[in-house]
Amino acid sequence: MNIKYSDFLEVCKAFHKIGKHAFLVFDFLSSQDVFRGTYTEIAKNIGIDVSNARKAIYQLFDLGIVYIGKKEFFVLDNWYENLLKNADKLPECKAKTRKRK
Repeated sequence: MNIKYSDFLEVCKAFHKIGKHAFLVFDFLSSQDVFRGTYTEIAKNIGIDVSNARKAIYQLFDLGIVYIGKKEFFVLDNWYENLLKNADKLPECKAKTRKRK
């Protein structure tokens, strides 16, 4: 995969907007070819609540990043392009900067 600097920066921005739980799920699933298990097992492996894991997985599914099957999950080959294509659907970052005194 040949990545341009501008695309890399956009992916970084998108992952910043995507949220902590979705990133943890993505990180966990991307380390394996196919994860065969349940939402509960994913949540236990990454240390978050099951409902948060499920919401994060569906968010990634809606963005075209992961596949959800019957007790199998995996990161799609074209996740990078789909993330860039759907980055405008992500909410603006709520992080606030601190002002120096």
